[in-house]
This record gives sequence, structure tokens and C-alpha cells, in this order.
Amino acid sequence: MDIYASKGFSKWAKDEGISDEDLCTTITDMKGGLLGDSLGGNLYKKRIGREGSGKSSGYRTLIGCKIGERAFFLYGFPKKSRANIKPNEKAALKALAKLMLGMSDEKLKKALDNGEYLKIN
Repeated sequence: MDIYASKGFSKWAKDEGISDEDLCTTITDMKGGLLGDSLGGNLYKKRIGREGSGKSSGYRTLIGCKIGERAFFLYGFPKKSRANIKPNEKAALKALAKLMLGMSDEKLKKALDNGEYLKIN
């Protein structure tokens, strides 16, 4: 399964000390059935633990995902900074997830080449 992150998400994750391994583990958990909260439209909210304190006080990530195909990390935030996303943010992220998951291989390659999205290994 291919895993990607938006440029903004990647910068945020790096600044917060979230590794590519943490992101891959999150998607592996999803593939194993631990999907997190389904927000509809292939958008999921999934917890990532903070080093030394666990998942409940860690980070929340919003992921556009079709299990077995592609996953896109779209947005993240520390649990301590906000409880949840707003309805208009949810709608925008659902639309973005739909766009990214429906993207042709050619368009995805362009997005990767332009640096808009990064492949997570």
C-alpha cells in the first residue's frame, strides 16, 4: 500500500518529532482493522502517540485512505491544542481525500514531482 503526506503535513510531523516509521505503523494498524474514527468519504481520524506519553495525549491525524490502495496524511494536530476539527474543515478534508484517492497515477506523479506530496517509506 502506498503512503503519502502533503508537504504541509510532512513539515508539521517533522517539527513534532513524528517519524515516517510512526506514520507507516499507523497505516499498518489501519490495514489490520484498527481504523480509528471514520468521518465518512474515506476520511479517518487516527491517533499517533507522543513519545513518552502515549496515544491519548498525543496527536490526531486526518487520513484519506482506501485500505490496500493508497493513504494520504492530510492534516494533524496535537490533542492538547484542540479537541477536534470544525465541520467546515471536515467537509474540506473529505473533498481533498476524494480528490487525492481518485487521482490518476499520472497526476499523482506530477504532485510528487512538484513537491506537493511526499511518498512515505
